[in-house]
Amino acid sequence: MAKDTCQICKYKSELWALEQFPIIPPEVTKSAGVKESRTVLLCCSCRQELEEWYLAKVSNVVYDTMIKRFREKSFLEMIKEYEYAYHSFAEYIKGAQRLRLRDVEIMAGVTRDTYDKGVLLPLPRLSGSWCSF
Repeated sequence: MAKDTCQICKYKSELWALEQFPIIPPEVTKSAGVKESRTVLLCCSCRQELEEWYLAKVSNVVYDTMIKRFREKSFLEMIKEYEYAYHSFAEYIKGAQRLRLRDVEIMAGVTRDTYDKGVLLPLPRLSGSWCSF
């Protein structure tokens, strides 16, 4: 069977266990008149966490200081917000992996000279739920 890698956490798995996930939801791209959004290959844990990240970080309203009230964001603003949220999520996960790797090194007394620097350890998941396939 073919193996591939999650583009966020670098988890290697069978291709059937990974999912193409659009960075910008289809309903936003369709409303904006954009044909397709770029997709990324994600494991089920990263997909679930990214959806939760979007719920917490992306809003369709903004306070407009000119009219002194909230207004709906334009489709272009929404696209930019989803792209920014995706990139900030990816950076957050990479930072968490570096911290986890450093903690393991400290506990094991390992120095950076004793292992391959390109290897990342699995990131513990915050949600605690398992994905069903």
